[in-house]
Amino acid sequence: MARSGNYHIRYEGERALWPTTGRRLWTVLLAVLLVAYPFVAGEYFVHLANQALIVVVGAVGLQLLTGQTGLISLAHAAFIAVGGYAVGVVSVQTDLSLLAGLGAAVLSAVALSLVVGLPSLRLESLYLAIATMAFHFALLFTVTRFELTGGNFGLRLDQTELFGWTVNTRREFYVVLVVTAVGAVLIATNLRRSRTGRAWGAVRDRDLAAQAMGVNLARFKLYAFAVSGAYGAIAGGLSTAYLGTTGPDHYTFELAVQYLAIVIVGGLTSLPGTVMSAVLLSLMPELLRLATGWLQGPLPALADNLLLLQSGLYGVVLVVVLLVQPEGLNGVWVRVKRWWLNYPYSYR
Repeated sequence: MARSGNYHIRYEGERALWPTTGRRLWTVLLAVLLVAYPFVAGEYFVHLANQALIVVVGAVGLQLLTGQTGLISLAHAAFIAVGGYAVGVVSVQTDLSLLAGLGAAVLSAVALSLVVGLPSLRLESLYLAIATMAFHFALLFTVTRFELTGGNFGLRLDQTELFGWTVNTRREFYVVLVVTAVGAVLIATNLRRSRTGRAWGAVRDRDLAAQAMGVNLARFKLYAFAVSGAYGAIAGGLSTAYLGTTGPDHYTFELAVQYLAIVIVGGLTSLPGTVMSAVLLSLMPELLRLATGWLQGPLPALADNLLLLQSGLYGVVLVVVLLVQPEGLNGVWVRVKRWWLNYPYSYR
């Protein structure tokens, strides 16, 4: 007999992150796959996973701001730059570990988020997007004017240390990144279920009604910017530590657009969808490279220009998702799950 739903007889069951046996089993399976992956995957595929995990951390932060709170921001790449430069400066100028660099990155991002978040108290929708875009260009212009940040050439790190452990190989970085990404997702999940998360949802749906119900709009909007900025700074710091270098070329405006595309493609209000979208779109350059190899024989002209069309493909993906599946990847996942739960019965 097909199951008609999940019913709870205690509040503890309703508040649980994994309320059903199926979810617990899938979570255990995912944990096993994450642990076993670096032992069975090749060096290059571990590198791809590391890049995807960094993107997941940054995308989750933007989802809390744009998806959960409804504040459109094009400054996320700027917060990623803050984290990258903070870790780079701490590593080059001091003997402190990566943890100290990430701490400096978070503090710097939270402080700057107040500068970016204050306009959100007066601006909405496209006006807020333009204001955050201006902050992005202003920050990059500023950091390239100081010798401390390496100017237009950036910084190069010698090594990364964490709790006295020198992290050198890609598999060692995988351990750091997977723990950080899983922790970031769990913290974001609990934030969305908390009083703060519910207030963010109320601000997104109808800010005037939320204010009438006692939600302090200024406070919770600034909270959202601060949390999102902290996530972005951590992602930027981890990227700098992993790549061993940072510079203005790493934080172009295109990066901000790509993160916004990740949130939209995943499903604007869905955290699991954002994680799936972050993994998929972060692997898009590799998929394009493979497609270039396949098309080199029959369509050499298209293959030569395929990688140049990467930015355009992001736009195509956005348009297709908005037209065909407005709920994003999360909507696809929900449909598949409903079909599985109701099989062999049809679902309309």
